[in-house]
Amino acid sequence: MERWPVSPMFDQRTLATLVREELADRELRPDKIDEWRSAFARDLL
Repeated sequence: MERWPVSPMFDQRTLATLVREELADRELRPDKIDEWRSAFARDLL
């Protein structure tokens, strides 16, 4: 079995931050982002 290195930049918190920043860049309002985040147990992932 081939092993892949684990990269800390793919943790849930980092990915959620990147998604949040992308949504903000697309001019989605912060309150709408928060609403979407609360709808998903895995924080948009």
